[in-house]
Amino acid sequence: MKTAEIKGWLMAMAVIIMTVSAWGLFAAEKITAMNSQTQDELRSALAKSYQSEWAFKYDEAVKALNQVYKANPQNYLINYRIGYLYYMLGSYEYSKGFYQNAIKASPESLEARTACMLPVLALGKYSEADDLAKQVLSEDPGNYYANLRYAYSLRMQQKYDQADKVAMKLRKMYPTDTTVLTEVALAKWGMKDLESAKAAFNEILNISSDNKYAKSMLETLSGGAGGIGANTGMGTGNTTGAGNVPGGGSGSKDMKQKGKAPGSNFGKF
Repeated sequence: MKTAEIKGWLMAMAVIIMTVSAWGLFAAEKITAMNSQTQDELRSALAKSYQSEWAFKYDEAVKALNQVYKANPQNYLINYRIGYLYYMLGSYEYSKGFYQNAIKASPESLEARTACMLPVLALGKYSEADDLAKQVLSEDPGNYYANLRYAYSLRMQQKYDQADKVAMKLRKMYPTDTTVLTEVALAKWGMKDLESAKAAFNEILNISSDNKYAKSMLETLSGGAGGIGANTGMGTGNTTGAGNVPGGGSGSKDMKQKGKAPGSNFGKF
């Protein structure tokens, strides 16, 4: 090959490389711009959702996330957030479904599993809740919420001895936590250890003298009541309402789990 031909070939190759590089930079800039736009849209949607939540307008908080969910159906944060909002709405099947999506998006997430226990417990699926608790506690034995909800789940199954062991373990770590002490007291009551139950409720009053639930339970115990039904109390420290799972807030209503979820067009799980 002649020198002139070699030079021409090299120049041609240089032009091709520059062209490809230019297109690569252009594409990268487009992708960056799209990612930036997506992030802006996500942050804007989340901000609107938070504002609605603060006003207790949970259905509007869900609606604010409709579009970003459609664009990012596998996004961990979006699914986790919607799961929480549906729990607060009392739409527990939908809440569970979105929390499960979050777990799929981030399989090692402990917070998603711990949070998923809330709708699962509210649905009365205690063995499923136990499995979630065990998954979390195998990685984080001292996890406050996993232990608390596990104790509650066991108690609701009338497995009082097991519930007591979990609650007592928590008590050692959180001696002045009235929610933990309530679970201890109710487990003791279920075991028919009335004196220990009274002691735990009295301890609650030492910490929170106006705790109405502890006062009412002490009155019941003083009346000689024995044992406790599985559906008496939810271990929240101040209520016996059947919509309240320990450490998780409460659903505003028990919505039917049919058709479309309230405040959305996500469809069914």
